[in-house]
Amino acid sequence: MKQLPQAYINRMKALLGDEFDSYVASLDSAPVRAFRVNTDKISTEEFEKINEFSAEKIPYSETGYYFTSDKIGNHPFHHAGMIYVQEPAAMAPAECAEIDPDWWVLDMCAAPGGKSLMMSENLTDDAVLTAFDRSQARQKLTKQNFDKKNLRHKVVWGDLADLTGSFDLVLADVPCSNTGVFRRRPDALWNFSTAKMRELMAIQRDILESAFQRTASGGLLIYSTCSIG
Repeated sequence: MKQLPQAYINRMKALLGDEFDSYVASLDSAPVRAFRVNTDKISTEEFEKINEFSAEKIPYSETGYYFTSDKIGNHPFHHAGMIYVQEPAAMAPAECAEIDPDWWVLDMCAAPGGKSLMMSENLTDDAVLTAFDRSQARQKLTKQNFDKKNLRHKVVWGDLADLTGSFDLVLADVPCSNTGVFRRRPDALWNFSTAKMRELMAIQRDILESAFQRTASGGLLIYSTCSIG
């Protein structure tokens, strides 16, 4: 691990205290990788009969598995749509809720669509799933992932003000500081600054407020971000 920015060291020492050294040591360990089984293509029971990755089950995900294999993106299972590569932490938000099959669901920061795909597996054709993101370019990836699964749910982009309606479940996995992915992306270290953190926190608050406004009375709002500190 490269040298952490001093501003980040100061911030994390204040937050973690005696645990700071353990945190820094963890950044030198290998990133944890995982995939989900696409149960529209194959059940987990059938997958485990042909599982050739020596993959270990993720305890909090019904369809998630850790793996250590290289070039999994070129594997026939991946090309066939049987598995979808996704970080274990990225699976956690969508696993937080027992989704009713007929719910109206909004994924507010959807691209590239992994969490929307997870939630869609619990929905009927009568349900409404809206995958929203501000970035038109990133939403192209969401649409591609939806097309692979033949999903007909909405994939939209634009300003938050363009979103209308209320939803039984709103997932806001908001833009992050990248402090939670330093182990996988050491280059992100050099994008850290206190000023950028304050700017990002303002964006996160705006999205959270917008998410709250679009959550139906008695509905569920899930907020997450891959930031540490």
